[in-house]
Amino acid sequence: MGEIGSNAGSSYPATLDTDNTKESSSTVERADVPNDLADCIIKIETALGISPAGNYANIVTRLNNTNFGATLVVAASGYPLAQNANYVCDAINDEATILTAINALPAVGGKISLREGTYVFQAELVKDSFDNVEIEGCGEATVIQRGFESASAKGLFDLTNCNNWRFRNLLLDGNSGTYTSTNNRGLNIGIGCTDSIIDKCTFQNITGEAINIKPHATVATSQRGIVTNSIFSVVRDGVYIEYGKDITIIGNKITTPSRYGIYHNESSNNIINNNVIRTTSGTPDGIYITSSSRNIIGFNEILDDSNGSKGIRVGSYCDYNII
Repeated sequence: MGEIGSNAGSSYPATLDTDNTKESSSTVERADVPNDLADCIIKIETALGISPAGNYANIVTRLNNTNFGATLVVAASGYPLAQNANYVCDAINDEATILTAINALPAVGGKISLREGTYVFQAELVKDSFDNVEIEGCGEATVIQRGFESASAKGLFDLTNCNNWRFRNLLLDGNSGTYTSTNNRGLNIGIGCTDSIIDKCTFQNITGEAINIKPHATVATSQRGIVTNSIFSVVRDGVYIEYGKDITIIGNKITTPSRYGIYHNESSNNIINNNVIRTTSGTPDGIYITSSSRNIIGFNEILDDSNGSKGIRVGSYCDYNII
């Protein structure tokens, strides 16, 4: 293998080593030889899905920043083991640090592991056209906290054309005592997104929809999403679905929504089962379904603390639903 370094035999990314510098133990120049080091690095980069380019000095940086297990660790400000993290937040613009970590994942996607602590967002984390990402925390010890008002209806995480994203073991805090706009959503799973999974997450103090799922602007489109084992407390709406189908909402607990526990519009082929919804004064409906067909709503427990809310309301243009 050729020597490593500038003018010492590597000539990366050339396939031939053309550095003819005399070696200290030789009286003649080196012959041009196949550059095994360059060939090796090119093969590694190709396997990782990144374009071979640059010299040895920056390829070291690039390879060190590419996690071969496709998992990057992000620590909150003040985390005691921050030296073990790939990225450390500052509790000011933590959405930017987390987005940097996402952008550092290989093209095939990967996992962002958020350690215990509070991550303060001063803007939406917006991502478009990037697939196969898992955002996982350490349960309610990992808090994503709103620190701003949304100018338009967006989530703390705001996705478009992103497939196979998973959110697990996180607490999303809308900080509604300070930020009161109904634009302030928790997760916004937008147009072009499919195969989303939200599992074992907690949503609290959110003045907009805790989860908004809308895979298409006008036509019911397969999202194949799953919302399961999650807790919603003091939110405007728990799960809000529009123009979506093939979505499963199962095993969730929704308490004190100010509008709907689950809202379901222009959507079909969905399953809403085994959820517990506790309404309160001012909540119109536990579950509201309108302009929707071929859905199954079963085995849900809806408790009305206000003696005035509807448990399940079926609106206009609904056909072939099983309740």
